[in-house]
Amino acid sequence: MIVDDVSRFSRLLFLSHKDETFEAFKKLYRKVQNENDLKIASVRSDHGEFENDLFKIFFDENGFSCNFSCPRTPQ
Repeated sequence: MIVDDVSRFSRLLFLSHKDETFEAFKKLYRKVQNENDLKIASVRSDHGEFENDLFKIFFDENGFSCNFSCPRTPQ
């Protein structure tokens, strides 16, 4: 689930496997930019699938940061 912190608009992406996360996020990133002419400023995660080299490179190339929450803490 991806939630916009400002508007609280949510998108739910169904994936068969966790390794599909990167490609699904790239598609969503392009869709958000094209539909709304908005840029993603940062991504907040719970140390899940967003913490790998593919995402680090993608975040650096597109100029936004990734913030991780403390482990074992609820939202």
